[in-house]
Amino acid sequence: MFAINAFILALIACALGVLFTSREKGLGRLRDVIDILPLVKPHGLKRIITPSDPRFPRVQGGLLVSTLKTLGGMLLRGVTILLVAKHFGWQDQVLNETAIVMMVMTFMGYWHSANTALFMVRARKANPADPREAKLIEVYNEVLRDARKLERKELIKKYQSDPKKAKQLQHLQSLGDDVPLESPWLLRRLRNVRDGINFVFDKLMPKMPEFQRRAFARFVIAVAGLNRLAEDPELFFFDGDSNAFASGPLPFMSVIAVSSDILQQWLPSEPDVVEHLKDFPEERITRRGMKGVLSHERGHVARFDIMVNALMNLETVVLSMIVDTPVRLVTGFIRTKWVETLLKKLRLPDAAKALGLDWIMRVVGQVIQMGISQVQKIIPAFVTRSRESGADAYAAMVTDRPLDLAYSLKALRPFVMWRRESKDALRRSFLGAKFAKTYEEHRMESAMMALRPIMFIDSLYDALPAQKEEPAPQPKTGNPILDLIIRVVTAVKAGLARIRRAWDSLFYTHPSIETRIWKNCEYEFGKAGFCPVFTEPNPDQEF
Repeated sequence: MFAINAFILALIACALGVLFTSREKGLGRLRDVIDILPLVKPHGLKRIITPSDPRFPRVQGGLLVSTLKTLGGMLLRGVTILLVAKHFGWQDQVLNETAIVMMVMTFMGYWHSANTALFMVRARKANPADPREAKLIEVYNEVLRDARKLERKELIKKYQSDPKKAKQLQHLQSLGDDVPLESPWLLRRLRNVRDGINFVFDKLMPKMPEFQRRAFARFVIAVAGLNRLAEDPELFFFDGDSNAFASGPLPFMSVIAVSSDILQQWLPSEPDVVEHLKDFPEERITRRGMKGVLSHERGHVARFDIMVNALMNLETVVLSMIVDTPVRLVTGFIRTKWVETLLKKLRLPDAAKALGLDWIMRVVGQVIQMGISQVQKIIPAFVTRSRESGADAYAAMVTDRPLDLAYSLKALRPFVMWRRESKDALRRSFLGAKFAKTYEEHRMESAMMALRPIMFIDSLYDALPAQKEEPAPQPKTGNPILDLIIRVVTAVKAGLARIRRAWDSLFYTHPSIETRIWKNCEYEFGKAGFCPVFTEPNPDQEF
């Protein structure tokens, strides 16, 4: 609960700062204050699908549902923490310990989220000299230009309704579509801090060689998290399965990273990939599909999803601290009432009883901790799934073509599975069937596990499609009793499989690919139950 209170206090502080620094007067200042509430108001999303478009209510409804799910999940999480803390009388302890956790752990992880994510996957900045990467940079710049152009249109519409902003309107209309808007206030201040650090090193160390001064300054700037300050997120590449992610504490401190395999799906260069996509053209991503993927990641940045993830992580830590003592009480009750009573009835030596008590309580403690950790993941996964749905809706807004993203999602899973199988087959044929994966492959798998909440697709979910398969029907034997037993056993297995899938779905960080495709079809056609993505090839063949 303290996390929610701290978040509200931070919003109030930001609102007061905007209120006193805004150049507007009266209601104009109030509008500026409202514009800093990205979690409550899906600000700046009326981009390409305009209100006059028949698809606009459906996409706007998807954004609203995503935001309401986020707020509902966070509110439920905070209420749970408050009730548990109040029941055990730990309000002051929770307040003090949470303040330390938030300032030291959560805030630093959140502030350095972009650098951490790039380091984990060993990403590198996009190289304009590479022809394939240059084409992707061109598509990415188109996404940014569309966003700036449409943001300018929104501002022009806003200024036209206010006679007091005639000068701002005239200045804005005189600018070209490709000219960036004015930098945010906080970005200008952070740049001043970064320039101040360079100035201090120049003044304090005038006799030191310039390259050493620059190295020291870059180190301090990186530690402060100010090494990535730009109006638009930077584009990076990393080696790995078809995927992408966005990370960063603020929109002007964010990055977007794209994997090498997803670039291969669009612009194949490896001979085996070229041959595979010739045989399976439906697994190839088009230019517009890549634009949809990048727009999705841009949506994460615009909707402050990394901030939401940081708040949920903070609440997870707080809840873990709160439930520690109740777990100890429950464990002690089980030990005194059940385990010790059971061991007393057994005719065993005292040393054996002590050893058995120790091992039994270890197992009981591990089981309780595992159960609590699993339950704690349900609400954060729910919130993360809601943000993914919102990013899909954002991409539909920006591209004006919801089916482009849907076709890209459809192409990703089979291509990822084929790439993994081909790599494993190559390893077995070249180095033997029992040859283990390399260190780099294990390291990348660990990085993907840690970065799951911010990836474009949940790689674990996509790697396990067999879990969705129903048990195969068994042939009849001719014996009525045996056939009945087989049908009952098959029905029980199918029911257990459905229960398992329903339980597992609570912990997925992303909605299923089928769900996301159907949602994009709803944005395009409404709830008519029609989705050509599953039955028809992609009509857009512009690669």
